[in-house]
Amino acid sequence: MTAPLLSVEGLRIETTGRKPAALIEDVSFTLARGETLALVGESGAGKSLSAMALLGLLPADAIRVTGGRIVLGGEDITHAAPRRLRQIRGGAAAMIFQDPLSCLNPVLTVGRQIMESLKLHKGLTGAAARARAIELLELVRIPEAAKRLDEYPHRLSGGMRQRVMIAIALAGEPGLLLADEPTTALDVTISAQIMTLLDQLRADIGLAILLITHDLPAVRMIADRVAVMYSGRIVETGGADAIFAAPAHPYTRGLLSARPQGAMAAGAPRLTEIPGTVPQPSDRPSGCAFRPRCPAATALCAAERPAVRPLGDGRVACHHAGTAIIQGAA
Repeated sequence: MTAPLLSVEGLRIETTGRKPAALIEDVSFTLARGETLALVGESGAGKSLSAMALLGLLPADAIRVTGGRIVLGGEDITHAAPRRLRQIRGGAAAMIFQDPLSCLNPVLTVGRQIMESLKLHKGLTGAAARARAIELLELVRIPEAAKRLDEYPHRLSGGMRQRVMIAIALAGEPGLLLADEPTTALDVTISAQIMTLLDQLRADIGLAILLITHDLPAVRMIADRVAVMYSGRIVETGGADAIFAAPAHPYTRGLLSARPQGAMAAGAPRLTEIPGTVPQPSDRPSGCAFRPRCPAATALCAAERPAVRPLGDGRVACHHAGTAIIQGAA
């Protein structure tokens, strides 16, 4: 069996200080070349934090990795030196952040920003760097690429700016692309175009993509597998088709039930919702963290935190997954 490009094993992230709190607990997943894994969950679940830990982007004075391993391309980079991490970022792995307008430098042209990455990771300068930058803009489907190279970010649309961010990420020819809410500020049509572009890049150049998103239709569009995260833990993983067809964890069921599916157009009074909020890391309930919001919770859920166990072709952290209790609460 071919080794995965990325393997995260038992990752634990804590705040620093006199009373550290676990923000991420026992997070494990793998990602193969040419595969898209979607990491989904509400705000505060720990999705972006997990992604930033993969590239050593955690604020060292406030948050640190205290357990587990991160292996990228066969190399353990969990506690890699800063110099090595700078080589990895944009080289072996790259990240697309949520808001391209705040991430792009407003006083540098698009071409200058792409060529900086080309110089750092590929050693290209001058005409060679400019030619490659144009190729990258064409790769991400930006029309009149040579002209756009000399534009400043504020002169581009939101969709164009996101494509520029993808071009910068691809400049170092990474094997792994971390896409953190890449369609947050975009309308539905442009969001679909960006998702289609990412999927085409995955297929064409063999990228492994870790997609962090709230956008469940986007997940269904391009993800091969899904990992559902709640309060710092992954509570369910499985193939995308299986997750959408038969979610095993009550939280996953709640997320899918909350999707607009024409109910509003049909005159329904409101969408289904999950009551309550994600607990703070320092104030998690005993047992299962989802218990106070779960319609199927029992005394066992309060007494014992469920371990992640195999179920069908996936894995789930729920005492009652696959039982009549969950079916009755659906």
